[in-house]
Amino acid sequence: MWQLLLIACSAPPPAAPPSLEIPLDPMLDRDAVTRVQTSRAWQASSTDPRAQDPASPDWFANDDRGHVLRTEGDRFVLVDREGPGVLLRLWSANPERGGDLVIAIDGQPVLTGPMKGLLGGTAGVPEPFAVVAAGGHTLRLPLAYRERLTVSMSENRGKGVYWIAQGLDWTGPVPPVHEGTLQSLMPEIERVGRGLETDASMAPTDVVEAELAPGGSESLALEGPGAVRQLTVSLQSPEAAMDVWLRASFDGVPSVEVPLGGLMGIGRGTQPYRDHWREATIEPAGTGVAGSPRVWTGTTRFVMPFGAEAALSVENRSASPQAVRLGVVVAPFEIGADTLRFRATHLDARFGTRPYRDLTLATWTGPGVLLADTLTVHNPVEDWWGGGDEKIWADGTLLRGTGTEDYYGFAWCSNEVWHGPFGGQARNDRSAFTTEMCDHSGGVVTASRARVLDVVPFERELRFDLGVRHRKDVEVRYEATVMGYTR
Repeated sequence: MWQLLLIACSAPPPAAPPSLEIPLDPMLDRDAVTRVQTSRAWQASSTDPRAQDPASPDWFANDDRGHVLRTEGDRFVLVDREGPGVLLRLWSANPERGGDLVIAIDGQPVLTGPMKGLLGGTAGVPEPFAVVAAGGHTLRLPLAYRERLTVSMSENRGKGVYWIAQGLDWTGPVPPVHEGTLQSLMPEIERVGRGLETDASMAPTDVVEAELAPGGSESLALEGPGAVRQLTVSLQSPEAAMDVWLRASFDGVPSVEVPLGGLMGIGRGTQPYRDHWREATIEPAGTGVAGSPRVWTGTTRFVMPFGAEAALSVENRSASPQAVRLGVVVAPFEIGADTLRFRATHLDARFGTRPYRDLTLATWTGPGVLLADTLTVHNPVEDWWGGGDEKIWADGTLLRGTGTEDYYGFAWCSNEVWHGPFGGQARNDRSAFTTEMCDHSGGVVTASRARVLDVVPFERELRFDLGVRHRKDVEVRYEATVMGYTR
């Protein structure tokens, strides 16, 4: 009898940790984006629900907090999607107002805890997959689901939570995944995290070096088949980075015409910058181009395939001579029916901020993939400029967020200069201010986004619009470089 009583009173065994499916290795596969994609991007956010009709003044409504998909008992549901697919990004400016977060996959909670900690890297998920950057908290650990994904929070305090969730619907083959508990997968997670943050430079296979007069150019011809796997350019000063341009054609198709600063993610920044795809460094005299007071070196690791030939040229569009060194690493590449060409376009626009407007940064014909972008804003006043939402149309499906800085991963008009594998803010002329930052937002700002798994595939057409919702009626200048792949 005592034995039966002890059995009846003993505590139940602890529940086994939930098992996860995480597509880790695809994050390091740079070739994957060069192929036609069989997935579709999705995005959900707390954007103002009045903003439904582009023809309505409410299209620029800006009460972008506290809105959720639905309430269910005492839970606030942010996402409910059928699989298969993968959750790739969950961002918030104020996750402390969300209480406890529950990410459930196929009906089982797999990631639970304080929303602030899970997104901010203090609740079990390491950097760079959970990080706080300039006020923005972002979880980027890719979580695959076969049948259903739900994301919910226990609270929605105050005026509500700002949030954005993004992922992919897998409409074709499911990519390879690592299976296991979060703890058992931690060595692999950390390995891939290091791979996203570091990349050894390779010695160039082809080099051209020249002193370019204003309006002058220098070209490099390549024979295929192959792919440019690394492209490095050195200039005599950081200030020339937006005045020296790269042009490229692959198999006779013009595909690239952009300033080097935009391509490298640094824009008009004068501090070092690095993300997963791009890097820019600034070194003292004597380390690069001969005789220069400072040396700016930009490197990209975008894979640029070509079949028969490729032609690259650097052009000096500044008013003074520029010493330039261009080096590329070309390696074998198997061209297939689904191979896409690297694409980079640039917009330089000056305009008034009233009425509110959407500025189209790029319009591309598919099939293709949106991969990265760099935005430089010239703001003539101290008032905040970034209240406009990104509006990315992929084959007619709208992906809309909650503000320009939110799209780039930070928050609250932050002036902090920062960078990481997924982007950053390479320049902010008001970076000395740490309070009342929305009232100290003048000068030049450069922000970049670098996508890894969170690409935007499209079959027919991509249109990348950025809402311009400045607090004042002024004239501004936007310089935007957009990178990806198309036919």
